[in-house]
Amino acid sequence: MNSNNLNPQVTRRSMLGLAALAGSALALSGCDTDSDSDASSTGTDVTVEGAYDSNGAQLVISTWGFNSDQKRELVFEPFEKAFNCTITVEEGNNGDRLAKIQQKPESYDIIQLSDYYMQQAIDAGLVAKISPSDLSNYDSLYDKAKTPNGEGYGPAYTFTRLGIVYDKSVITEPITSWADLWRSDLAGKLTIPDFSTTAGPWMLNIAAGQLGQELTADNAQAAMDKLAELKPNLVKIYTKSSDVVNMFNQGEVSCAVILDFSSLTIQEASDDFVWVDPTEGTWGSTNVTDVCAKSANADLAKAFINYTLDKDEQTRNAQTGDAPSRPDVELTEDEAKGMTYGEDVVNSIQLPDLELLIENKATWQSMWNNQLNTNA
Repeated sequence: MNSNNLNPQVTRRSMLGLAALAGSALALSGCDTDSDSDASSTGTDVTVEGAYDSNGAQLVISTWGFNSDQKRELVFEPFEKAFNCTITVEEGNNGDRLAKIQQKPESYDIIQLSDYYMQQAIDAGLVAKISPSDLSNYDSLYDKAKTPNGEGYGPAYTFTRLGIVYDKSVITEPITSWADLWRSDLAGKLTIPDFSTTAGPWMLNIAAGQLGQELTADNAQAAMDKLAELKPNLVKIYTKSSDVVNMFNQGEVSCAVILDFSSLTIQEASDDFVWVDPTEGTWGSTNVTDVCAKSANADLAKAFINYTLDKDEQTRNAQTGDAPSRPDVELTEDEAKGMTYGEDVVNSIQLPDLELLIENKATWQSMWNNQLNTNA
């Protein structure tokens, strides 16, 4: 994927900065109480399971750069205090950070990437093996979160999913299914993500599903042909979720296939803009934390991964926009808006075959450009 285009980590945080700023501010203001012992909402005086004195160890973490102040307070500072260590954060998008670790693998202890990019890091030998026995919180995770990149690698700490947003004042017949995207009353009203974005390739999975098949290298052309049947309905194929917001606001589109967290700004603009979880289920991805292969602090890195899976920590981290990867984290309806939250929702998502995408990416991108690129 083009690392400069839309990806779940960048978009989650940038969109929340616009769409959930008020909610985040309220959540943070709730931390300023007379008592500093509330471990569920503040970054101070948090009890961390398995904490020990690391004698001032330095832990370098490669992660995303949005909501940095919240992450510092609610995630990093409690761990630093509990383990007597210092966390240095290097921020950026998936592709840029992966490239930096490839150049200087000895400079990093922990890497957080989407599952697609993490698979590339694993294939390049940049990630160390980790055992479930190293993680006391492992058994408390959703099954989907345990091995997103296969046995022996880090679990997921958050999910995201694809869905549909439409303007019910314009499209009066309810949309409930992926199949509805091909309806004639959506002519000139639809936008979908470009193949170069995180969710773009999943459109092939959706099209294959409409043919009653699972996507493979052999039926990808048939899936692309089915997807090309959407062209009369398409206004634009987007690379930035902010473009979708603008298109809805300007009345250019009335329906969009979009990631859940990116839909927040659209939904808040009008009660007529509604979110749909298609009846067939949907496709999604995870964000994963792993130990870097050349880390000099592997034990401390494993402790950090376990910490990110703790129930109280996942509850705090939800304030930064990350959906929890364990089912016992309880959020209000407002807190969970725009998140892949709850057992029913998590169970509805399918995770794509990452190796299939990596192996066929160039071919499928060319097919997409030839048949579907309405922006050319």
